[in-house]
Amino acid sequence: MLNSRTRTRTALTAAATIATIAAAALAPVAGATGAAHAGQTVKLTAKHAYIENKRPGCCFVGTVSRGDHFKIDRVSTVSHGSAKGRWFHGVATVHGDKRDPTFTITGWMKASDFR
Repeated sequence: MLNSRTRTRTALTAAATIATIAAAALAPVAGATGAAHAGQTVKLTAKHAYIENKRPGCCFVGTVSRGDHFKIDRVSTVSHGSAKGRWFHGVATVHGDKRDPTFTITGWMKASDFR
């Protein structure tokens, strides 16, 4: 017959084991979502997108086209107003043609443009 202390210890050990197995099972799923983070370089998948200068949703400075790269240095979420959503701050590398060389623009872009 087990006393109450032994039963409690056994129950806690079982709960910890189940939690560890569940976390191990979900870890690959969490990594597969493709959540961008600071320091990551992503490629624009939308046909074109605007880049904002001062803050999300304000002061348009340029347009970025599909296939251009964007190096993220900050991630922010706006919870109200017309700029509601997730935004990335960083440097966009825009590839031009023969007349326009490659150049960079620093600013904010909507995270939904990179899906």
